[in-house]
Amino acid sequence: MTITLIDSFAFFFRAYYALPNLKSRSGIPTGLLTGLVNFINNLHKDKTSDAIIFCLEGEGEKLRQIRYSLYKANLSEAPLELREQITIAIE
Repeated sequence: MTITLIDSFAFFFRAYYALPNLKSRSGIPTGLLTGLVNFINNLHKDKTSDAIIFCLEGEGEKLRQIRYSLYKANLSEAPLELREQITIAIE
């Protein structure tokens, strides 16, 4: 059995920034979601895995933050269009 593990947030950011600023007819941003659907379809077509698991970090303080308080301290907030699509992708 082959299992593919996906770092969800790394993939979400990659898909969002790799694709153009796609939007639905009603103006809803869709670039990340388009990338996600295409990725899953390609994995299915290639039949490279028996199972795909998208991994998400839990809520609350992370071990990395406990060990190194400056972990990701300089990151700016993600764009609103990205955050909106992440919520949909996780659901």
